[in-house]
Amino acid sequence: MLMKAYNEGGQDAQQALLTEILRGYHELAQDIGDPEVLGEYAEKTGLMSKAEAIAFLATDELKKEVADGIQAARDMGVTGVPYTVIDDKWAISGGQPSEVFYQLLERLANESDL
Repeated sequence: MLMKAYNEGGQDAQQALLTEILRGYHELAQDIGDPEVLGEYAEKTGLMSKAEAIAFLATDELKKEVADGIQAARDMGVTGVPYTVIDDKWAISGGQPSEVFYQLLERLANESDL
């Protein structure tokens, strides 16, 4: 559904839907795997009607793109979350202290022509 949101409305639409999904899961304890619930989020964010969202979720549309994304993640060595990729070169696996990110960003800044 997030890929569909991005394809339909870009990053803003995707972020709006993601915000609803995270709010539903963390704040409202909703079942974010339920097509009815996802349909409500899609409608609330203006992505599509609830009925259209439920119908979309029942199709194989974007199945190949999702499978390709999963394979690309595996090829990069992703085995869990969180997994942060910076500049398509550097990866940080697992929950890390902020110092790890600081050191990597500092190193990247020193290596760049900024």
